[in-house]
Amino acid sequence: MQTDFDVAVIGLGAMGSMALWQLAEDGLNVIGFEQFGVGHDRGAVGGETRLFRRMQTSRPDYTPIIDIARRQWHNLQEFSSVQLLTETGGLTVGPANDPRLIAFRTAARGAGVETETLDRKEMNDRFPEHWLDHDEVGIFDPTQGFIRCEQAVLTAVARARALGANVQDYSKVRIEHSTADGVILTDGPREWKAKKVIITTGSWSGDHLDAELRGRSRPGRIRLTWFTPLPGHDFGPATFPVFDRLVSDGILYGAPSLDGGGSVKIAPGGAPTDISDPDDYLRGQSVDEIRYMEEHVARYFPGLHQSPIRACAWTDFYVDDWIPFLGLLPGSENVVLANGFAGFGFKMCPAIGRIAADLVQGKIETKFQFMDPSRTIVTRLTQAGPMLR
Repeated sequence: MQTDFDVAVIGLGAMGSMALWQLAEDGLNVIGFEQFGVGHDRGAVGGETRLFRRMQTSRPDYTPIIDIARRQWHNLQEFSSVQLLTETGGLTVGPANDPRLIAFRTAARGAGVETETLDRKEMNDRFPEHWLDHDEVGIFDPTQGFIRCEQAVLTAVARARALGANVQDYSKVRIEHSTADGVILTDGPREWKAKKVIITTGSWSGDHLDAELRGRSRPGRIRLTWFTPLPGHDFGPATFPVFDRLVSDGILYGAPSLDGGGSVKIAPGGAPTDISDPDDYLRGQSVDEIRYMEEHVARYFPGLHQSPIRACAWTDFYVDDWIPFLGLLPGSENVVLANGFAGFGFKMCPAIGRIAADLVQGKIETKFQFMDPSRTIVTRLTQAGPMLR
């Protein structure tokens, strides 16, 4: 049986859940589709926490988006008994003359964020669980914090449902037919019609792209590891806030223990490992990958047991120029893409949901057009991707 909707959202992860919630708040008749269960751990949402900061070093264009997101995080908080965004402040640690640290300072000034530079002694006094070499410093940014990612998605979808949104979980839909009058979607036995569609399918986005965009993007594998503290060490939010740790061969990032000291998340940043199929990849980690983390944890975080108690992998979607797709699918009048956020987009997801909701209602903000899918995408970059998450 076919039912008409104003907007259909395909994929209810980070971006899709936020778009569905805000479309429902706008009073539209909306339906959301999720191929797995809501809040599942197969895409880019899993892993307990995501880092939040007011600026993204790769482009200043993201700062106004993050400012919108911060307001929307506080709006969403009204509907959750769990603290979604916790602003503890955060650290960036590394050699004082490292270009990445200099870029961080520049981005902070551009975003109007006042930071504090701490020398080795000051770091040891305030944040003793970080080991610094003699030429290293820490930069404290009071705007940083962490987001409870799974709870955020569950809260947004629950709020959308409370406002009347139709949610179809375990339903993998495809676009059967699209015209200016609307879009027909099907999961095989069932069919739905919507005036507009937002595609927020993350790692599975290639299924919905044309050959040109599919050739410029791909799913990738992201590694996360958790370590347990040694006796007498405190990795709680007050003494071990979120951080980026610049190392000679890349970046580590992490979040404090949220379970009373049982586990601390530390993970490698930078470029992902390409995968061909987000339904078939190594969800654990290889011995070499685990040993890499053990070596770095032993050096920089000596208050942790060296071996991880948990080592997993998730997926996200990447565009060759590291800029997401946010805008109309080329050649379409009623299908909006919101994907390709490359492992750094969760902090922005309420704003991305807001922008996508505005786009399907005909509202265009030119300052966000740098993410338009019809842009010219440069040849694939081989460097480490966004400098800081």
